Amino acid sequence: MFETRHRELQQLLGEISSEGGNLIVTKEFFREKAKYYKVTAKVDVSSSSMNEVSRLPPIQRVVLASTVAHSVGILHRLGIVHGDIKPANVLLKVTEKGYHTAKLIDFDDCFKAGEPAPSEELVVDLAYAAPEANKYLREEGPGEDVTCAADIFALGLIFCQYLTGQKPQFVGGPAAPSGAAPADLLMAGSELSTGLEHGWPDAHKLISSMLAPDFSDRPSIGKVAEELQAIRRSDLTGVSIGASARSSRLKGRLATVPRSTEPKSIRVETGSKALSDATAPSRLRGSLTRKTSKES
Repeated sequence: MFETRHRELQQLLGEISSEGGNLIVTKEFFREKAKYYKVTAKVDVSSSSMNEVSRLPPIQRVVLASTVAHSVGILHRLGIVHGDIKPANVLLKVTEKGYHTAKLIDFDDCFKAGEPAPSEELVVDLAYAAPEANKYLREEGPGEDVTCAADIFALGLIFCQYLTGQKPQFVGGPAAPSGAAPADLLMAGSELSTGLEHGWPDAHKLISSMLAPDFSDRPSIGKVAEELQAIRRSDLTGVSIGASARSSRLKGRLATVPRSTEPKSIRVETGSKALSDATAPSRLRGSLTRKTSKES
């Protein structure tokens, strides 16, 4: 069952990826005793932290965000939700010209828009989960609501980190519980603050729209890409916002959220569910140990 599902996913993504592209798909996998190993093209990743990325020239930060948007757009045009977008699955790489680019990995939990796995089997990092995914996990909302817009929400959080070095903060609302996720805070009525309001208003407007609590209010990935291109073409000489500027601007206005405690990914393994569509993205079961092999 594991191999069948993995082969289906491999075939599907193989048709939309290419050598040297930004979607790092599985090239092969094999079993050794009780473990399965995935083999992908090797990616020479950068050691740059979010804080370091946020101090790059503004144009380079926008180019990086555009690269990620392009990769996600390949999936969304096919109606596929990545479902687990987070920094660990967006590998950063420095090009020969000194620009940062990104490689998107880990498509094991892709699903058709509006057709997520059963809530008890869905793999989600709560620190990047959209409100509708959060509700679905708690069996408080329908799976039909978990669409490509859930990826847009996760990207909004990541883009804010690229531009400021930190996730958005939340102003007002109820006292934040320990380890509260962004979706929890938004659903509780807290107001979003990107830290870009005055230093980079165009970027603030885009990220705020991507983090709209109602998934129907978020832009499509195509619209996100268009807005990033518009920002890229605009005059960025006066933009100096970074982690340090952001922290001083927001000091004293934020809901308290412990940064040392972030929600972890949840994976609850229960039985299996047969695919209703032979072309649907696969769902993989079991633990994977990832290795890389250098391309010859």
